[in-house]
Amino acid sequence: MDNEQKKIEYLKIIQEIIARMSTISTIIKGFTVTLAVAFSVAIIDNKINDNLYYIAAAVPFLSLIWLDSYYLGLERKYRAFYELVRIEKKEADFKLKLDKGLIDKKKAKADIWSCMSSVCIYGFYFPLIIMFFLFLIRLYYNNLYKGMFYNIFF
Repeated sequence: MDNEQKKIEYLKIIQEIIARMSTISTIIKGFTVTLAVAFSVAIIDNKINDNLYYIAAAVPFLSLIWLDSYYLGLERKYRAFYELVRIEKKEADFKLKLDKGLIDKKKAKADIWSCMSSVCIYGFYFPLIIMFFLFLIRLYYNNLYKGMFYNIFF
């Protein structure tokens, strides 16, 4: 196998890793929507009226935001890695480990805070966070007015 074929095969392997990271991110978003719907139904049906539940429900959402950002960061690192191999700054040695000095996280925008502020994370999770806080406000008024708020708006 000559160098050009090695490089093409190496790039295909890296491309499969990038596609896998993107798929994992989509699965995490699907799981988040499932949790949000279950959470909404439980609140609307008044099956859960415990304040601790609402606080505890935030933990999975925050964990999923972090996890999705982590996989987006990995995807961005592998995209930068792909570019290094493509422009031949890294030889096609079929090693897939991302060395610390090889990729600049800031340049690749692969650090966790850059990923959390990206449109694909922020645009998806921000409406869910707003919905969560609206449900918390609803709980507060429902408890404050002993159900009047629920009867007026729901």
